[in-house]
Amino acid sequence: PEIITSATKGVHCQMSSSAIVTIAGSGYYDQLVGAYAAVTTTTVTDLGDQAFVADGFNDAAGGGTSGRSLFVRTGDRTVVVALNLTDQQPTDQQLTELADAVIASLR
Repeated sequence: PEIITSATKGVHCQMSSSAIVTIAGSGYYDQLVGAYAAVTTTTVTDLGDQAFVADGFNDAAGGGTSGRSLFVRTGDRTVVVALNLTDQQPTDQQLTELADAVIASLR
């Protein structure tokens, strides 16, 4: 995919946690839908009808089995938020709040 930007940041929780935000062209969302067709996903209606969450810490460069990731198409961009917390699985609300902040910064 054409990656516009990707950033990794340590997020302070009780222990070491991390987040990755990837912003790509809107066509990347279609690739992700195809790649996750056989995987159980959860629709995130708070972000519109083109958003879903999947288990695993995923970004454009790869991924892992821990954590969770949110994928959303917003306008002409795809935003991927991957969050890995060492003390618990990230909730849909945590992922949505992080994605909302990223999307707001793009406006």
